[in-house]
Amino acid sequence: TGKSCFVASLVRHPAVSSAYQRICWLPVGQMPDLRRLLALLLYQLTRGESGTIGNNEQLGDLVALQQKVVTAMNGLHVLCVLDDVWDPAHMRVLAAPLESAVLVVTTRLHHLLPGAHHVHCGLLTRDESLQLLLRAGDVALPPNATVPQAAKEAVELCGRLPLTIALAGAMLQEHADDWERRLVPLLRGDNRAELRKSSLNEGDNDNDSDDDEESLEGRIITSSLSLLHAKKHHTSVVLFMMCAAFPGDANVAAAVFD
Repeated sequence: TGKSCFVASLVRHPAVSSAYQRICWLPVGQMPDLRRLLALLLYQLTRGESGTIGNNEQLGDLVALQQKVVTAMNGLHVLCVLDDVWDPAHMRVLAAPLESAVLVVTTRLHHLLPGAHHVHCGLLTRDESLQLLLRAGDVALPPNATVPQAAKEAVELCGRLPLTIALAGAMLQEHADDWERRLVPLLRGDNRAELRKSSLNEGDNDNDSDDDEESLEGRIITSSLSLLHAKKHHTSVVLFMMCAAFPGDANVAAAVFD
């Protein structure tokens, strides 16, 4: 539902960025290396003065790293984002030296942190979904024009999720001349029932897992790449193939892709 993108936009807002002397971002994930994350936090707090982040043997123990973070934070107004937290225990270790900081935590799990102020990122409304699709597809409708039925069907097939709608918008651009005829069949593919699992009626159910969202995004990505079938060396295809070689939570150096 765009949790990380939403928070990234928030911390870049001038009113937020000007209120803090340091804004830190830690990509946590399901199986984080807590020592490396604390070292990354220290690096961000000191703006690199703590030196490069070495291997695990050079990092020291958790307690020592936490104390270094406390020292580095002295006198600073800090906002820290803990992105994609899955386990409260991980959050406690990372947050322990950040008592004086403002923390923003993104997570897929409801009620992960009792007592925290929760902001639920629900699905886009139908109008918001249509606006995003048309904007991403570079479609400008005349004033008071009726939105094409194909666009309405497309946003429902995308589950009204920002990422999938943005990808559908890119697909729309690929078929700018006949998108009203081609877009919906491309999105529907062979898994129409799967796509509809993340419909508006089910999207806010606290008991739902994120498996539906992930399968939906995967289906839209597959459909998007299928447009490039004849372009085997298209940069998008090459990039996705390279990313497929790494675990989802791995930090990959930019040099790998260069």
